[in-house]
Amino acid sequence: GLRKPIFAGLDGQGGYNTPAAMGKAVSVEITPNYAEGSLYGDDVKAEEDNEFIDASISLGVTTVPTGFNSSMFGHTVSDGETTYNANDETVYGGMGIIGVEKVDGVKKYVANFLPKCKFKEPGKSYSTKGETITYNTPTLDGTALALDSGVSKKDKVCSTETEAEAWILTQFGGGTLGSFGEFSTSDTYSVGDYVVYDNDLYRCVTAVSTAGAWDATKWTKVANAQGE
Repeated sequence: GLRKPIFAGLDGQGGYNTPAAMGKAVSVEITPNYAEGSLYGDDVKAEEDNEFIDASISLGVTTVPTGFNSSMFGHTVSDGETTYNANDETVYGGMGIIGVEKVDGVKKYVANFLPKCKFKEPGKSYSTKGETITYNTPTLDGTALALDSGVSKKDKVCSTETEAEAWILTQFGGGTLGSFGEFSTSDTYSVGDYVVYDNDLYRCVTAVSTAGAWDATKWTKVANAQGE
């Protein structure tokens, strides 16, 4: 199983911008790439070394929300309109995703976090209505790199999906969930946005296209805002 791909761009100050969900996960493949070398002496192999270079990412999702045109690909987005410029540059950021595994017969949720990666913008395809239903889902190809500290990936085995999602979000916040903004009655929200309301962290599951009072049917609770 596979759940909840989440991305946030690096903010240039050693942290991340506010993370958001990247649609629903369809598939993911993360392949580490290594530089390999061997040393021979007296006609036998004396040493062998493998050093991490990067990792190739192939992420299939149901859709790429419009907001990622800006936060991931560097385009200008305003009122749902995206302007593509030849000088736009894709953004380095962190990515989290939850894998579902059976461990000793018990379902576990493995939270995976890549602290520095960059994705190529996917192509788009459309087709006319036919006799069968065809889903044109995008695939994001990217590269994961190591931080200056050498860290290239983290993961944690969790008992629940909510626990795994909350752990991923703490990675974006330097170990806390305190970096998320409070819900505002004057703002609109897209699916995948996170806000704090009544000291709890929520993820938007139905777009809030008209600003107004809190509507619990459009949000799902993730964790206490302090990460408890």
